Amino acid sequence: MNKKFLILIALVIFGYFAFFYGFSPTVQETKKVASDLIDQKEVTIEMINYKFEPAEVVISKGTKITWLNKDSVGHSVKSDSHPAHDLFPELNSPMLDLDGTFSVLFDKAGEYTYHCDPHSQGMKGKIIVK
Repeated sequence: MNKKFLILIALVIFGYFAFFYGFSPTVQETKKVASDLIDQKEVTIEMINYKFEPAEVVISKGTKITWLNKDSVGHSVKSDSHPAHDLFPELNSPMLDLDGTFSVLFDKAGEYTYHCDPHSQGMKGKIIVK
């Protein structure tokens, strides 16, 4: 009886953590894959649910990217590094309200990392220009 009780308690604890913390022994971590948009001349990145969608894109030189805020809170596009925002100053937008947009033409190959200034801890993106 005592052994069955301990097993039951262990299962209840396991179930609690699985339910509240999303633990699943069969779920594997997925690797971020950049969206290959190399043939498009114009690309839209949405700001939605406190993230950039897509967060990472691969484009060709001469592509115009437009960020579109679809959240009810204000967001921005700011060049890394935080808080200086000096790696690519052209990538620094004002605060964008709902349905606000900001565009940049990328004509030089390289990697451009950016974030939302008020949500810089989790709202990040990367542009790879080839």
